[in-house]
Amino acid sequence: MELVMGGYLALEGTAAAVKLAESKLSVRLPQELLEAAGELWEEQSRAFRRFAANREPNEEYGSFYYIEEGESLFHGLWQLSLLWKTGFHADLLRLPLRQETVEICECLELNPYGLRSGGCLLAACENGGQLVRILRENGLAAGVIGELTDNRDKLLTHGRTTSCLNRPEPDELERWAAGVMQ
Repeated sequence: MELVMGGYLALEGTAAAVKLAESKLSVRLPQELLEAAGELWEEQSRAFRRFAANREPNEEYGSFYYIEEGESLFHGLWQLSLLWKTGFHADLLRLPLRQETVEICECLELNPYGLRSGGCLLAACENGGQLVRILRENGLAAGVIGELTDNRDKLLTHGRTTSCLNRPEPDELERWAAGVMQ
């Protein structure tokens, strides 16, 4: 079974980061980029709600795991592995990711994979390309990011590096905010 992600990685966290750290970010990044982060999150949320309202997991679309608001991609991958009682291999370089997220995460030293990704979904299906097409037709970015495995290993690849997913830590933005408060 192929592993599909619908929606852009960490848009929820990107928009929240702009609200929390706009004065710090505006010194280094253009205002248009900061405004785009919030607009993209709102647009993705609307598209996600439209898609989710009309689709239940079935043979055609596969089995879905909706990443809830406040959950990171790592949390979603961990949860789907527990729910589906399977392992996976995911290629982090294949995740739908916006440049706004990259820039904001670099400025604040946040890991986008551990940042809130609510409004995204993970799906397991036989024909990931077909589901990607359907998601894109419904206004969601999407990509085949890996596959399920017949063991319990939770493997992440980033370029030539492969590692195991550890139990997810608290959201990156919470970690960042705690560090700023100290």
